[in-house]
Amino acid sequence: MLRDQNTKDHSLRNFIVSFNEKDYPPINVRIAPLKTFMHEHSKEEYSWARLNKDKCPCCPLNENRYCPAAISIASVLNPFRNYFSIESVTIEAEDRVGRKTFWTTDLQTALFTLIRTAMFFSGCPVTEEFRIFLEDLRPLATEKEIHKALVIRFLLAYKGEKKIAKVEINKRISDLHCINLSLAKRICSNTKGDAIINSLVHADAVGLLLAINFDEIYQEICDEINTIEQSRIMHK
Repeated sequence: MLRDQNTKDHSLRNFIVSFNEKDYPPINVRIAPLKTFMHEHSKEEYSWARLNKDKCPCCPLNENRYCPAAISIASVLNPFRNYFSIESVTIEAEDRVGRKTFWTTDLQTALFTLIRTAMFFSGCPVTEEFRIFLEDLRPLATEKEIHKALVIRFLLAYKGEKKIAKVEINKRISDLHCINLSLAKRICSNTKGDAIINSLVHADAVGLLLAINFDEIYQEICDEINTIEQSRIMHK
């Protein structure tokens, strides 16, 4: 991937995907979240990613440009375009401060982490706020961790006002769902395997579940805070 020379290279993430049941070589994906993921190959290779084709209705960018989220996904997940979701893999993920996480799962679930990172660090103006709220999570954060992190950060952003935070989250999830639908059209026409498209469906479902379960997650956070406060009082 090309790098912006004016941006400090301090946020690299490294993902190594090893196949457990097939004699495939490991795939090492290094991601630099630099708001541009244009691959070193010719732009013509990504003509399908131009904004004049399947542009998201919520996109504010000029149609003469390329979709940053599509370019990012293509650059990061291109090695997996011919693989299928059910492949058993072990993933090693290292974030920008050197934290490592290992996980054995299916390829679709493993690529959920990659596709989330690729989208949120792409420079897409719609996913940018998710990047700000999630950039401190460990690389292989669970769905529950992602949901709680988003609810907490939206609550902080809106001074603890639950109703406002819920409205703002639902609005952003709706925009993200719109982006996922448009990306799915692009990806389906440019991949042979189903691992990438299914990981995008997985990512979309995680977002929609957040909107559905906001109240439950909010109550869980409140209960945890109350438990901590009671413990603090008891140990005074």
